[in-house]
Amino acid sequence: MSEVISRSVSDTTEKNNHILKKAIPECQIASHHLISFQLFERLSSERLKQMDHHHYNWNGKSNLVLLPHHGKDSISKMVACHYQLPFHSGAHNGKRKIEKHFKKTVSDDVTLKPVTMTPEEKDMYDDDKKGLMSKKKIRSNGKPFSPINGYHKVVSTLLLLVLKELKCKLTNFVYQEKLETLSEDICEHISLFELLLSNPGFNFAENQVGCTLPDCKKREHTDFSGSWPKDVKVKAELYEGQRLKTLEEL
Repeated sequence: MSEVISRSVSDTTEKNNHILKKAIPECQIASHHLISFQLFERLSSERLKQMDHHHYNWNGKSNLVLLPHHGKDSISKMVACHYQLPFHSGAHNGKRKIEKHFKKTVSDDVTLKPVTMTPEEKDMYDDDKKGLMSKKKIRSNGKPFSPINGYHKVVSTLLLLVLKELKCKLTNFVYQEKLETLSEDICEHISLFELLLSNPGFNFAENQVGCTLPDCKKREHTDFSGSWPKDVKVKAELYEGQRLKTLEEL
């Protein structure tokens, strides 16, 4: 049976070459799974086999984005504040505030095209849905999965829409493209501060209060910001249109 085995990600080169890490060594950078890693753990064994067959890798660079990360002795929070970047911190659970913020900022008025599924595909989808929605799902070793809420709850809803379209008969390219497009859409929601990574995450959006640290004055940090790269340079290097680049695009 296929399993989600490792969170190991080959991102050292991209982290070291990140414009903020090179200019601000004290800024810690983290990889963030756009489609949450733990959601794949909850999918049916048939779906995981299907993904293996189509060579889709949830640890692939198309499903990762680099963000300033909370860490010991780092100034990453100030960096995220100054450049209006999402700040990577905690488990992204956010109780129900993250879910409510997403529903408030993203219109629910979306026309979904009907998807025809064979009985086998419907059974697989139903098993996936049961695994993603269950509050008491148990791992194969008998230990319970962590509850899905906050960021992960929003992403599970978006993932379910795409799972309907994943067919065994698809080419590898088309199959992977559907999931990679979802990753890009999630990345855009994060970049626009529609999908938050923590309850106070909206503070880092444009025209918001920022990190609220004592020396934070209009998103400038007097002891640091003056020597940092210009905003326009950071924007040009890190963004693809209005969203942050995925790790694959950096």
